[in-house]
Amino acid sequence: MRSTIARRPLTGAEAAALQARCPPNWEYLHFHAGEECCDGPLRIDGALEIEQDVLVVLGDVECDILFVNDIASLIVAGDLRARAIIANGGLYVFGDLDCQTLVGLSYGDRVFGCTGHARVGTLIEDAHTFDFVGTFEADLIAPESNLIILPKHARIARDFRAGMASQQLRETFVEAVLQDDTLDVDSVCSALWAGQSPLR
Repeated sequence: MRSTIARRPLTGAEAAALQARCPPNWEYLHFHAGEECCDGPLRIDGALEIEQDVLVVLGDVECDILFVNDIASLIVAGDLRARAIIANGGLYVFGDLDCQTLVGLSYGDRVFGCTGHARVGTLIEDAHTFDFVGTFEADLIAPESNLIILPKHARIARDFRAGMASQQLRETFVEAVLQDDTLDVDSVCSALWAGQSPLR
């Protein structure tokens, strides 16, 4: 369902300013006048769902849970703060990120990028590329495909990029999100939508 966010066309000057802020390795990201945008800050009491097309938010975004569909992209020119983020599509943050649980699943063809300071409780990656250009700290990262680009001095309390043994999975995640001694990312997403944590 299309949200009731007040949208307008991105101006040429705004598009040029955003393009100038793109890191060199984000050469695939191009901004054009006329794309849909909205003025920030954007604060949603509950879920923010980006179902299709591209939406540029010229400011900060704050919500409980953010979902970006696989045929959509969200660009946040400011900071992004959410309890949970489920990124099937493209999601780019030009400010800081503060998120309890961040999940990316897109079969490797979509990107989550952040240029500022990223503070993530739990990052779960299932064939989704993450590119953290600024600083990064997390309590736990649990990647499936290791499509995670981190800055040199990233701080991670529990780093499972080398994989998780069955015992580690059971000690870390609740039973409801495990299936045959593996992490079931779809069940993680269902738990997040229900307002539950996938962690013990």
